[in-house]
Amino acid sequence: MALRSSAPLLGYLAFGLMILAFALACLVVLVIRGEAQTPVVDGCMSAAVTRVTADITVTNVAGGVQVLAANPRRCAALLVNTGGVTVRCGAATATVTATLGTPISVGGAYGLTSEGREAYKCISTTGTSTTMSVTEAVVP
Repeated sequence: MALRSSAPLLGYLAFGLMILAFALACLVVLVIRGEAQTPVVDGCMSAAVTRVTADITVTNVAGGVQVLAANPRRCAALLVNTGGVTVRCGAATATVTATLGTPISVGGAYGLTSEGREAYKCISTTGTSTTMSVTEAVVP
């Protein structure tokens, strides 16, 4: 009689173990394919704090004007020319002049990913000053 009362319990236990084995097999497949991991881009999690700095005055001073300080926690940045003159931008370690650097036209933008962790500077391509806006995505 003891065997009869425990038989249904063993059946449920076997069924539960089969479901657990199936779930573990699915998890292993997802991990191998990389689908069970949190998406990471250059060490940055997808959730980041956004900071906007507007109305940065950019002149044609020799060497350029720093528009973005170095930040190892920055995932991305967007430099936007909000003024009326084309600017040229580059990493703080690069030479930026009225003819050297990445040009950003009036109303244009330049997106940075991992290289945006460096400090960036810009210079006006004319004798007229202009303005820039910077948007950053930073890991909290």
